[in-house]
Amino acid sequence: MAVRSMGRTNEYGPLKVFFAIAQTLLIVVCSPIIIHERDQPMVKYRSWTINLAACLAITIRSIIDACTSMDGWVDYETLPFTFWLKNICLTITVCSYGPIYLRHYYLLRLPVLQTQLFNYETMVDPEKYKKLSRSLVRTKFLSSEAGAWMFFAINFIPLMGIGIYYLLNANFDEMAIGIPNPADLYMVKMCVSVIFISSLFVIWYGAGAPKENFHIMKQFYVVTVSSLITATVLLIGVTSGDLHTNRLCFAIAFVMTFLTLSVDILMPLQYLVTNQRYNTVVLSSSKKSKAHKRKYMGIHAHKMAGSNGVILSSETNVNDYSSTGSDSSSKISTQTSKKSGTYTIPKIIDSPPLRDAFCQYLAREFSLENLLFLETVRLYKEKVRQVPTIANVKQISDKIMTEFIAPNSVNEVNLPKKDVNKLTAALHTALGNALNVELALTVFDDAARHIEEMLALNHLRKFQASPLFENIVSV
Repeated sequence: MAVRSMGRTNEYGPLKVFFAIAQTLLIVVCSPIIIHERDQPMVKYRSWTINLAACLAITIRSIIDACTSMDGWVDYETLPFTFWLKNICLTITVCSYGPIYLRHYYLLRLPVLQTQLFNYETMVDPEKYKKLSRSLVRTKFLSSEAGAWMFFAINFIPLMGIGIYYLLNANFDEMAIGIPNPADLYMVKMCVSVIFISSLFVIWYGAGAPKENFHIMKQFYVVTVSSLITATVLLIGVTSGDLHTNRLCFAIAFVMTFLTLSVDILMPLQYLVTNQRYNTVVLSSSKKSKAHKRKYMGIHAHKMAGSNGVILSSETNVNDYSSTGSDSSSKISTQTSKKSGTYTIPKIIDSPPLRDAFCQYLAREFSLENLLFLETVRLYKEKVRQVPTIANVKQISDKIMTEFIAPNSVNEVNLPKKDVNKLTAALHTALGNALNVELALTVFDDAARHIEEMLALNHLRKFQASPLFENIVSV
């Protein structure tokens, strides 16, 4: 997405002005939509803040480039400032590729690590669990927007520092008429190098990415390849030694920049407009209609004591998904469920084949922490029944609060504030002077019920329509 201005010449000036206006309109119209739809996966999981900053930066550069390409639009005394601003914008844009791809790479790594929490040996071994927790904390940060901005700073600071050195020693008259100079050569070579390295990385990890990420990876491939072509055209223009070739190459690069930006912005919006959204649905605490809940949940008829769980103990295997305190009839077989056509989250969890498939599905959806929370609550209840003491309840509940409820926790689940406040108050009451065992057993029920509702609303239909589900019920 690199562009180059040719000062004090209008040979391709009108063409640049036309595409600069089109690019500006695209940004003005689409930026509010991107901000509004920032929780949609095709936007969110591309590091939408950095991506939007890069689009704004390259648009500013295009506007300046178009203005400096028209005779009399920019004063000669203002040219140095325009060159500084254009090169800063270019560096911002180029330094955005790597962070966006790195963030997405670690985002794909996160469910792989979360899945290991279902491993019994890992959960009961303090050293293995501690090592896994550290990896989860690190991976969650690197897969966040904050992690992406850290990668951006690591890229931008040294590259911009070198660019400042060249600009401080630049001959702006040579830059204005297109004569090859060290500052231009550095910026173009830097573009080619950074984008080429980014393209190698995205091809490397994209080859092993789940097919559910196809839409995002396709966009990454198209944007990276077109940007690399643009940067290569610029390099040809800078090193050609011919003024006409130089201007032609930079005009072609200008148009390519517009096309690349269009793909980068319009491709994710396409899935929003046509309702062909990327396969992940982000959990939301926004209010749903009661009718919608009744249609897709079918949960409230199940007692939470029979569908929720507990922290791992040495007597409890992680693969035991039968409802606590229920008889064998509560283990819903696949054939019975298929005939009745009734599938709820508790029934899916109680059926080991469906549970495994649902776990795999949620891992692809980046929502595995919700199933982890339900299983942890289930195991918490078993542990409290085994050792009903204040110390035991406090130790296990603190672990749940730290890992699932606390803000920015490693497996944070999306709970309404009122549920968190109610949970905190219930824990305080249960852990009073004398342990209230019944209250301690049900303290996480409301939170678990909310997570089940969100799983049913956001994932149940899509899971039932997935090949993972079909392969199980067709047996």
